[in-house]
Amino acid sequence: MSDEKKKTLSYRKAEYFVPVSNTLEHYLAEAHTKLPEIAQRRVVLPGHPVLECRRHQIQDALGVLLHIAAYTPGEHASVVPVASGTDPAEITTIPPPDQCEFMDGDIMALVSGNHVLLCSSNLHEKKAERYMNDIIDSAKIDTNASKFSLCKRADIDKVRLIQSQGVRSINLNATLFDATLDHIERTTVRKRIGGKLMDEIKALVFEDQDVEQLEQAENLSAQIILKYDSRRKGCVLGRQSIESLANQMLEDGDEGFTIETLGGETIKGSDITLRKTVSLAKHGKSVFCSDAWRALEQYYYELKDAGLLEL
Repeated sequence: MSDEKKKTLSYRKAEYFVPVSNTLEHYLAEAHTKLPEIAQRRVVLPGHPVLECRRHQIQDALGVLLHIAAYTPGEHASVVPVASGTDPAEITTIPPPDQCEFMDGDIMALVSGNHVLLCSSNLHEKKAERYMNDIIDSAKIDTNASKFSLCKRADIDKVRLIQSQGVRSINLNATLFDATLDHIERTTVRKRIGGKLMDEIKALVFEDQDVEQLEQAENLSAQIILKYDSRRKGCVLGRQSIESLANQMLEDGDEGFTIETLGGETIKGSDITLRKTVSLAKHGKSVFCSDAWRALEQYYYELKDAGLLEL
């Protein structure tokens, strides 16, 4: 068994909803200075795991480093007893050790200015955003200091490639599951268009099927491709429309699509965000905090040296 884990380092940028006088780095540094005890850095929301900063560093030349852990107080962990023979082997649970909790997941973060780099293990990055929002609120620094969102930023080179070559086609990579999503959840261009088209396909293909049969067919996929044809009249408007659509999809941060440029380049939605895969030593179900911090620092300087960070 390998003693290393493949981890994805991702780049986000704090975008404030209202004008503020300082950066996220400054607000987080001030919040953790004002709240020095771990118990003060505990975010508790009903129905959600507790978020807690277990360790932090403030480095003047770099930024703020955080290790955020999530756990559900008192929750038992599922275990697989060693079994042999043909007798049924039930899964069981065990309580956490005394004065401990089982960890749901954790995130290591580097925040420099409004640049945020994340390394997560079994925890969605939105949990890091939630922790940062709440800890700044708890420190009572500024009424607007916590009014931000961590946003994806398109890889500049790929965006420039699309803008310089133009868009030939967009594959929405739609599946029937998209059509089963509640309409209110269709927040991206791909989900809105793909969902509506798949609704129509579902109505045609499964017109006489019952609910059970429909649910069993959720792996149905369809090639939904929006294509620009320069041979048809009105091609200037058509090209502008499909490029506008592609740009909107990039802004949405949706990953479930593929763009083909007029130059023949293929760009997947998952390629549009800045990210890097690294191998780090295992530490249980996670990795060592210090290793993740070093990897995030190195990635930060790589992005900075390549001119991919906005000043």
